[in-house]
Amino acid sequence: MFAVTGYTTWLTGKLETDPNNPPLAKLWSGWPLLLLRPKVDFDAPEWRGGFSYPFAERVLYYSGNDGDALLAASRLANVLLSCVFAGGLFWAARRRWGDVPALVALAAYAFSPNVLAHAARATNDLPAAAAITAAAICTGAFLEEGRRELAKLAVLLGRVAFLCKYSAVLILPLWCAAALGLAARRDQRAPQLALLVVAPYAAGVALLLLVLPAAAGGILSRLREVGGSAPPAFLFGLVRQGGFWLYGPAAALVKSTLPELALAGAAAWLLHRSRRLDAWLPALLGLAYLAELSLSAKQIGLRYALPLYPCLAWLAAPVAAELFKRGKSAAVLLAATLHASSALAQAPQFLPYFNEAAGGRMNGWRLLADSNVDWGQDLKRLGAFLRKDGEPEVILSYFGTASNEFYGIRAQHYASQQTVQRRRRNSDKPARELLVVSATHLQGVYPPAHRNPTWLARRLPIARVGASLFVYDVTVDAEAHALLADGYRAAGDPALAAREDLRAR
Repeated sequence: MFAVTGYTTWLTGKLETDPNNPPLAKLWSGWPLLLLRPKVDFDAPEWRGGFSYPFAERVLYYSGNDGDALLAASRLANVLLSCVFAGGLFWAARRRWGDVPALVALAAYAFSPNVLAHAARATNDLPAAAAITAAAICTGAFLEEGRRELAKLAVLLGRVAFLCKYSAVLILPLWCAAALGLAARRDQRAPQLALLVVAPYAAGVALLLLVLPAAAGGILSRLREVGGSAPPAFLFGLVRQGGFWLYGPAAALVKSTLPELALAGAAAWLLHRSRRLDAWLPALLGLAYLAELSLSAKQIGLRYALPLYPCLAWLAAPVAAELFKRGKSAAVLLAATLHASSALAQAPQFLPYFNEAAGGRMNGWRLLADSNVDWGQDLKRLGAFLRKDGEPEVILSYFGTASNEFYGIRAQHYASQQTVQRRRRNSDKPARELLVVSATHLQGVYPPAHRNPTWLARRLPIARVGASLFVYDVTVDAEAHALLADGYRAAGDPALAAREDLRAR
């Protein structure tokens, strides 16, 4: 969606499109489309009604455009941004700790599965994470070195992060807490932090709220999520409205590589012995995002705490430098190798990455749902699977926004998530009929209880497509069709309910 929203913002100058998200990351995702010039119908009812998600689907899949090419171009923008951040991370770590620790930090970032997953997505998660981590690093460097240009850069990066994602305002209380902590120790750096970083950033955010009124609504929307207004959360087999207190740490525990978990422990040990703020501030930032994710009721993915991973990568440099001093270079090399091999072993499917102790990507759906494992990414693979299987008729319960028709999949939908759906009724006597269900629906997270297909847990799928799609043969499964009929009736669709009743008989 960000690709299309950013593109239409470039064309129209309307920053208020999709008011729940600030404009900068959308503009960044949309600029490659200016080169491709896709067709856009501004007379479409979705545009006139202000429905950004359906309009984006229409532009990508129902307007004669090559949706794959548009998404690939938009995603390249974030890949480029991630490479720029990686270069800056290496330069800053090399300047502070030397060549080899900087290479370790670069490897920690470049082979982090969560970074790899979201650097290849046209969303605001990676741009915001990169900018806010860089702001924390610059702030720490300013406090250690006293160079005012670093303070100015920290403020600028903090504003960039806020213009990418409203949750980046979280750095303001972090800076305030750091200033108060320094003041309590009578540290002369406290007024410098308050005057040169906190005050300019707060003033900049206030000015942005005046210039961009939608920003206030976006921040209020995020606060309401913390108050409990959000979709159900899924954690380790349990579904709960309002979320789980330990969601953030639990998700990080199973979706981080084992060397990343070891790095977190080593960083805690190092920070216990050091008072350097250029290490402490990024560490506190990563922990703050984990805490914010656990306090929020909107627990739909570890991506909401994505700054944790670039912060961990930064901390890899001082940890490596300390271990080298102690003659543990072999341990550092082994950890870096295991970190890279763990990620690459599950390539190119980085989004559903789970570490070896959690069972790998094919078992992660039992532990987490939504964007942790299932973001609709396997629809193209499903098209290839069905063509190889002789193109049977399909009932599709899909958690995602891509168009199945765009990928050659003609399907009768059951509790799918697309906002633009082509209604289809399968034949009364198909030679072969498959039921394909997304992992998030299989766990019963989002469809109402009377519609979710959790009863499939009693059956074994005949195939898995990627990590997120489960395939069941229901050609002669009377019970499955009877249950589908009940779901269609509950959803107010008597025509498809009748079809499933007929199939059951």
